[in-house]
Amino acid sequence: MADRPEPAQAFIVGAQRCGTTSVATALARHPDVVLAQPLRPEPKWFLQPGSADTVADYLVKHYPEAGSGARLRLEKSASYFESDVACAEIARAFPDAEVIVVLRDPVDRALSHFAYSRANGVEDLPLAEALDLAAEVRPWDQQAISVSPFRYLTRGRYIQELHRWDRAFGPDAVHVLVLEDLIAEPGRFADLEAALGLRSGPGFVARERHNAGEGAVTLDDGTRARLAGWFADANADLARRLGRPIDRWTHV
Repeated sequence: MADRPEPAQAFIVGAQRCGTTSVATALARHPDVVLAQPLRPEPKWFLQPGSADTVADYLVKHYPEAGSGARLRLEKSASYFESDVACAEIARAFPDAEVIVVLRDPVDRALSHFAYSRANGVEDLPLAEALDLAAEVRPWDQQAISVSPFRYLTRGRYIQELHRWDRAFGPDAVHVLVLEDLIAEPGRFADLEAALGLRSGPGFVARERHNAGEGAVTLDDGTRARLAGWFADANADLARRLGRPIDRWTHV
């Protein structure tokens, strides 16, 4: 019997608090996909310089089912999205990798991120103070948390981070999902499967939520509009990158 071909490689690189775990879980149900373990905590292997040189160790550690005949290996590490190091190391280790980016209304993402940081004992400022650019530069425990837990606003200007992945892999290999569109139109998930070279699988279940942790965090209409205005130019650039409007996000 001929040897099976080496599985293709894909990465869900972010963004944080945008539904990456839900997308990873849905893809992992596909019989041809093997998901890097553990899902929590994420592997984050490629955040370190030189990690591409240890890719054999990476495969052994994080893909215990690598011999199961999977056609696609998949890792989900949402900290990669804003990391120059991770992008460069992944491109060096897997230059033909498929990259998946999941994005969410940046105002809602900021609220989710704040609630998550607060629930995990990281955030002690009230919401109004935390949602200020000056508060984003606070120090944090970098041994425990790989990227700043306080970048509620700048992390939602997605186009700035998306450019690095487009440059490294080419836009055709960088698959951008808008969470609100995926929930409203689950057929978009089948489009992703096809782009990854997979036949249609079990699909995306819109009602499923993972790592939610929002709690009761709400914004008044005025603050929501103010934040939406701050994101407007980045969102417009992102819409041009996608070639379509992002109608389900907060607009001013």
